[in-house]
Amino acid sequence: MQNQDLSAATKLVYSVIHSYVGEEEKNISYNTIAKNTSLTTMTVMRCVRVLQENELIEVTKSVTGWNLYRVISEEETF
Repeated sequence: MQNQDLSAATKLVYSVIHSYVGEEEKNISYNTIAKNTSLTTMTVMRCVRVLQENELIEVTKSVTGWNLYRVISEEETF
């Protein structure tokens, strides 16, 4: 991911999501991401939104209400 417009926090959140999700669709909580990045939950939520807007990840709600993440693009690296 060489998008210079993304903040360091957003890139960090992407890295954590990618490490948990890989090629598959999996759930991960905002709190888990926050703990792994040392960011606040609110910051994580903003970063996830930015990643969605840049079409780097896809987030859907599962039937149980959890967010399911899928990495859309990993062709470019940091």
